[in-house]
Amino acid sequence: MEPMRLFREAGVRDRRGQRASAPEVLVAVADPVLAEHVRQVVAASGRGLVEDSPPFDRRLWRTAGLVVMDEHAARWCAAEHLARDGATALVFAGVAPQSGWQLAVHARAGHVLALPEQERELVRVVGEAVERRVGAGRIVAIIGARGGAGVSTLVASVALVAARAGNRSLAVDLDPLGGGLDVVLGMEREPGLRWGDLSLSGGRVSAAALHEALPSRAGRLSVLGAGGDNPCRVGAEATLAVLDSARSAGDTVVVDLPRHWGELQQAVLETADSAVLVIPAELRAITAGRSLAAMAAELCATLGAVVRGPSPGGLRAARVAAEAGVPLLASMHHEHSIAVGVERGGLVLRSRSSVLRAAEAVLGCRRAKAARR
Repeated sequence: MEPMRLFREAGVRDRRGQRASAPEVLVAVADPVLAEHVRQVVAASGRGLVEDSPPFDRRLWRTAGLVVMDEHAARWCAAEHLARDGATALVFAGVAPQSGWQLAVHARAGHVLALPEQERELVRVVGEAVERRVGAGRIVAIIGARGGAGVSTLVASVALVAARAGNRSLAVDLDPLGGGLDVVLGMEREPGLRWGDLSLSGGRVSAAALHEALPSRAGRLSVLGAGGDNPCRVGAEATLAVLDSARSAGDTVVVDLPRHWGELQQAVLETADSAVLVIPAELRAITAGRSLAAMAAELCATLGAVVRGPSPGGLRAARVAAEAGVPLLASMHHEHSIAVGVERGGLVLRSRSSVLRAAEAVLGCRRAKAARR
């Protein structure tokens, strides 16, 4: 039997409406001669490239292994205050003027190169940037079709399973009214910063410093909570700074995303490597999930469903996911032992837990099996 694909490739759309995946190299160079130099270097490096021009496709911009841009593109990035954690190179035909170095600072370009003189240096930059991307972490955004779907429990479980597997993981709570991921994990009284304590400037944050400042467990699992008694709404720019930094450092980042549609949800789904829709096995949730899935699939490269039972009408998990138009990853159900564990000090996942199996399926640890409920 052929292995079941855990996620559907939803992709992002380029300007012609075609689906595009994250490129190894994104090139934004208008001058045809300069652009040809860049193409030759990338081809010689054996890497793939996508060419774009301002205004950039934000997802391609953030997920590319390397962005190579000219002065015009750099000025646009500086004006838009665009920041990315990946490598960025500003290229010039011939020696870069003094103003070019100043522009590189404003556009946050880590390399300033004169072509064709520094083609070998560009080859090195391309190779290092793409290799670094191969070993990078990932962002999983989890959103519910309705309130009370069990999103926080699944987010905490995925982060916990990732940490147990030896990966450094970060659970990010973006739902100020969700009750708190730190509470689910039993870390609400541990010292550390919450969203309201963070002051992010310049669109960048050190992943190592972030983990040191947050409530954490055994150095493997950290949580960025919404704030307990004083929750605050978090902006898209601050959120992306945290997510991109942690992913670039190799972390598994799991996001509790509120379902109300807005700029924050769109920004997170655009930058996430995969998204999971948690759908309770009931008619209204299926209807809501179908609408949410249609919007999410336009933004996120991969999309899957976890169905939460039991179903009052006897609907099977496979049918729930099919009706919502999302591939089924796993099913789970309410577990009394989990609720008791949270009340007594934090999430505990038993070996036969349906939530544990769902978390493993989200991470790709095992093939998801559709439970008949």
